[in-house]
Amino acid sequence: MILKRIYLENFLAHSKSEIIFPDSGITVFIGENGAGKSSILEGISFALFGKTTRGNLQDVIQWGRTGSKVELEFQKGNNLYKIERIVVQKGKKTVSTGTVFLKKGGRFLPYYQKNISKEIPKIIGMTLKSFFSSVVIRQGEIEDLVEMKPRERAKLFEEILDMTLYQLISDTAGEKRRSLEAVNKGYEATLPDLEEIKKEVKYYEEKKKNREKEKIKIEKERDQLEKKLDKIKKDVETFRREWERLLKIQYEIKVIESNIETYKKNITDKYNELKLIKEKEKEIGDLKPLVSKYDELERKIEKLQNLKLKKEQLKSLNEKIIQYKEYKKIFEELKGFSADYEEKNKESKKIDEKLKEFSRLKGEIDTLNKRIEELREVIKDTQSSAIEIAQKIIEKKSIYKILIHNPVAVNQFLENCEHDIKKIQEELKDVIKEKAQVEAEGKELRKRKEGIGSIEGNCPTCDRPLDEHTKDELIKDIDKRLSFLRKKYRDLKDKEKKLNSELELQNSINLELQKFKEFFVKHKDADHELQKIKGKIFILNRKLEKENELVKKKKELEEFLEKEKEKIILYYEAEKFIKRSDIDKLESEKKRLEEEINKINVEVGGESIETLKNQFEKLKDVKEKYIKLKENISQKDKIEDFIRKSKDEISKLEEKLKKLNDLCKDSKEVEEKIKILERDAGDLENHIKKLNKEIISVEREISELNGYIEVKIGELKKGEEIKEKIKKNLEKIEKYKKIETALGKEGIQKIIRDSALYELPKITGNIFSIFGFPFEQVKFDDNFDISLLATTVERNDRYINVNAVSGGQRTALGIALRLAIGRFLSSKTDFLILDEPTVHLDEQRRSDLINLLLELKRKNFVKQLIIVTHDTEVEDAADNIYYVNGGVVKSID
Repeated sequence: MILKRIYLENFLAHSKSEIIFPDSGITVFIGENGAGKSSILEGISFALFGKTTRGNLQDVIQWGRTGSKVELEFQKGNNLYKIERIVVQKGKKTVSTGTVFLKKGGRFLPYYQKNISKEIPKIIGMTLKSFFSSVVIRQGEIEDLVEMKPRERAKLFEEILDMTLYQLISDTAGEKRRSLEAVNKGYEATLPDLEEIKKEVKYYEEKKKNREKEKIKIEKERDQLEKKLDKIKKDVETFRREWERLLKIQYEIKVIESNIETYKKNITDKYNELKLIKEKEKEIGDLKPLVSKYDELERKIEKLQNLKLKKEQLKSLNEKIIQYKEYKKIFEELKGFSADYEEKNKESKKIDEKLKEFSRLKGEIDTLNKRIEELREVIKDTQSSAIEIAQKIIEKKSIYKILIHNPVAVNQFLENCEHDIKKIQEELKDVIKEKAQVEAEGKELRKRKEGIGSIEGNCPTCDRPLDEHTKDELIKDIDKRLSFLRKKYRDLKDKEKKLNSELELQNSINLELQKFKEFFVKHKDADHELQKIKGKIFILNRKLEKENELVKKKKELEEFLEKEKEKIILYYEAEKFIKRSDIDKLESEKKRLEEEINKINVEVGGESIETLKNQFEKLKDVKEKYIKLKENISQKDKIEDFIRKSKDEISKLEEKLKKLNDLCKDSKEVEEKIKILERDAGDLENHIKKLNKEIISVEREISELNGYIEVKIGELKKGEEIKEKIKKNLEKIEKYKKIETALGKEGIQKIIRDSALYELPKITGNIFSIFGFPFEQVKFDDNFDISLLATTVERNDRYINVNAVSGGQRTALGIALRLAIGRFLSSKTDFLILDEPTVHLDEQRRSDLINLLLELKRKNFVKQLIIVTHDTEVEDAADNIYYVNGGVVKSID
C-alpha cells in the first residue's frame, strides 16, 4: 500500500491543504508544536477508519465551521483508491458520511457507499489496532514494545491478534453449551419411559381389536335377526293388507246393500214428485203477469239502494278529504320535531350498545379478578415451596442464604454447582488413578522385598556389587518407601471418601436447586401474568369511567322520548295517511259520485223506496211460488231419467253384491295368521334390543380404549418431541463444544500464538539484521520475552536479554518489531509513519535514529517513510520536506 494524496478542508488546523506524497523516499513534515503536523496523520487515520483520537466527532471540524472534509488517495496493488469522508454539524447532532472510489478509465467511480468502515480494512489488510501497532509509530513509542514487561507485551500481542475476541466467543459458546446441557437434564428428568408407553398402547390396541371383533360378531347376529324380522314384518304386512282388503269388501257389501235400499226409496219419491208436477202446470200460467210486475219493482228498488250507497260513499269521501287536510297540517307542523325525536332515539340506541359493552367489560373484569386470586394462590404456594427447598439447601451450605432474598441467583448457583461437580469428578478420577498407582507400586515393593534373600551378585537397584549394599539396608529402604506409600494410600483413601461425600452433597444440592428453579420460574411467570392482568384491569376500569355519564344521558333521553311519544305517534299516523292517500283521486271520485247520484234520481222519478218495498213485499210470495213451480216442471225429464238410471244401478249392485259375498269366506283364517306372525316379530324385536344394548356396551368400551390409546399416543408424541429436543440440543451442544474448543486456548488461539511466536521473531530478525548489529537471531519465549543471540568466541548460543542492549539497538529493534507486526498481520505495506520520533532522545540517539532511517531507505525495505517532527536535524535525511505553519503546508524543493 502506497499513499498518493491527502486533501484536508476545515479539518482541525487545516482550512484547505493538499499534499502529494512521493512514491518513494523519506518525506518529512516540519513545524512547531500546534502548527498542524499531527492533523495530517489524524486525517490519514480518520479517512481510513472514520475514527478520531481527538475526542468527539464534532471536534475534528475547524472552529467556526459547520463541516469538514477529508480525501485520501492510495494505491493497493494495481488499483488506485480514493476515500472521501464528510462531517457535518446539524444543530446538536454531528453526522459523518463516507464513500470509497476506484479509479477506472482515468476517473474515480463510486466503489463502496455503505458500511465502508467494514470494507476498507478488507482492502488495505489492516484494522485500526494493527495500523497503530505496525505502520504508525506515535510520539515516544518507538521503543515501547521493546521496553514493555513480557506480561504486558504478551497481553498487547493477544489484543492485536484478536485472541481476546476468540476467547470471548469461546466463553460464550461454553455458556450456551452449559445452558443447553442444563436444559437437557431438565428434559431427561421429564422424559417418560417410551417403551413402557408403547407396550401399553399395544395392549390397549389389542384389547380394542378383540372388542371390535366381538362387536362385529354381535352385529352379524343382530343383522341376521333383523333380516328375519323384516321378512316376518313383510309377511304380516301382506296378510294385513289382505285382511284389510277383506274388511273393505265387507264394508263395501254393507254400503251396496244400503245403496240398493236408498235407490228403491228414491224411485218411489220421484214417482210422487211427477204426480204433483202434472197437477201444478195449469197454476203457473195464472201467476206469470204478477211475476213481471215483481221484476220491475225489484229493478227500481235496486237503483234506489245503489243511490243510498253512493251517497254514503260521497259522505265518506268528504270525511277523508277533510281528514287529509287536517293530517297534512299536523305533518308540516311536526316535521322538524320528528327529525329531532329520531336523532335522540338513535342516540339512545347507541348508548344501549355502549352500556352492553360496559356490561361485557364488567364480566371480563370479574373473570380477571378470579384469575388474580388463582395467581395469588400460585405465587403464595410457589414462594412457600421455594423457601422450603431453600431452607433445605441452606442446612447443607449456608452460602445459599442469598436465595431467600435473591432467587435470581439460582441460575448462577446451578452453573457453579455443575462446575463444582465436574471439578470434583475430575479430582476424584485423579485420586482413584493415583491410589491405583500407589497400590501397584506397593505390591511391586513387597514382591521385591520377598525376593531380596535370594539375591546374588550385583544389586538389582544400582547394579553395583552386593557387598556395597547389604540386604538389611535394601530391606530398610523398601520398608521406608512402603511406610511412605501406606501413609499416602491412607491419605488418598480419606481424600476419595471426602470427595465422594462432597460429590454426593453437591449432587443433592444440584437436585434441590433444580426444584427451586422450577418453583421460582412458576412464581415469576405467575407474578408476570398477575402484573399483566392488573394492567389490563386498570385499562378496563378507565374505560368504565364513562358509564355513569352514559346512564344519566340515557335517562334524560328516555324521559324525553316517553314524554313526546304521543306527539310522534300522531306525526307517524299523519305521515302514513298522507302517503296512502291521493287527494286528486279523492276529488275526482267525489265529482263522479255526485254525477251518478243525479242520474239515478232522474231514473227513479222521485218515488220513495218505502212505497216500492211495500208493493215488492206483496208480490214476493207470488214470485217465489212461480219460481218453485217452474223448477218443479223443469225437473220432470230429470226425474224420469233418474228413475230409469236408478233401476239400472240396482241391477248392477245386486250382481256385484253376489260376487263380494263369495270373497269374504276366508277373512277369519287371514286374521289368525296375522296374530301368529306378530307374536314371532315381538320375540325377535326383544332379542334385537338385547343385542343392541350389548353393541352399545362394547362401543362404549371401545371408545374408552380409544381414549386411553389417544392419551398414551399423546404421551408418546410428547416424549418423542422431548427426545427430539434433546437430540437437537445435543447437536447444538456438540456444535458449541467444537466452537469452544476451536476458538479456545488450545484451538485457534494456540495456532495463532504458536505462529506468532515462530513467525514474528523470524520476520523481526530479518528486518533487524539490515542494521548490521552483531546479533544472529531474535528470540521470543512463550511469554513474549525478547532476547538476542550474540556471536561469542567460546560458543554460539549465548542469548542476551533485550534490556542489556544499547539505546540505538533498542530503537532499531522497536522499528523492526513494528514492521514485523505489519508483515505478519497483513500483506506488505510499503510505508511507515513516525510521529515526533526524536522526542526525549539525546544527541547521540537522534543521530543513531537518523542513521537507522537512512539504512531502511538504502536497503529499500520501506518505499515511503513519512516523518512528522519539529527537529530540523531530520532534514539531512529527507528526500522531500514540507513546512507546516498555522495549518498551511508548503513544499520545499
